[in-house]
Amino acid sequence: MSKFKPMLVSFDDKSFKEAQEKAQNKHLLRVEATEWIEGVLNVSNIDVQKLHEDMTQYFKELVSEAYKDVNQLELSASKLIEAKEIRMYELREIKSKYEAIDLPLTMVDEIPTFSVDKKEYEVWTRSENMNNKLTKGNAFIFALNQLSGDINVSHRFITNATSGVIRYDLFKNEYLVSPEYIFN
Repeated sequence: MSKFKPMLVSFDDKSFKEAQEKAQNKHLLRVEATEWIEGVLNVSNIDVQKLHEDMTQYFKELVSEAYKDVNQLELSASKLIEAKEIRMYELREIKSKYEAIDLPLTMVDEIPTFSVDKKEYEVWTRSENMNNKLTKGNAFIFALNQLSGDINVSHRFITNATSGVIRYDLFKNEYLVSPEYIFN
């Protein structure tokens, strides 16, 4: 008996691309927050992890640190921000958009990234029986595609003739084996 090896049934390309776009947007918002803080306080060593955890709280810590030598009245960070007329609403807007994108921060060689796990968008077979169904369906699709080169094949009739086992995806312009058939 051969050892079972999972086969890829489908990949949700659209959702994967959307997640990658969200990761890119989150990265750009982190960069925007970093540049905003650097512009307001004239600091350069921003702790990315602290910034990720809570932008406004980290900014307040940086304000306290930046003005510690001139803060003779020992004002709180919030009062210093108010006294210096720093427009905190700008950072809060960035923070709001940033936190709306739910992706974890990972550090790769000390470079912050928001990675999207491709495996979350893949569907695999879980048994030899599922592999057999997928293989048979793919063989049928291969034959249909070969036949389509010579004659006009109506997608609608193929779906009906196979009781929905073989479907036609109009967006991708290709046949696929029904997941319901494979996993049933």
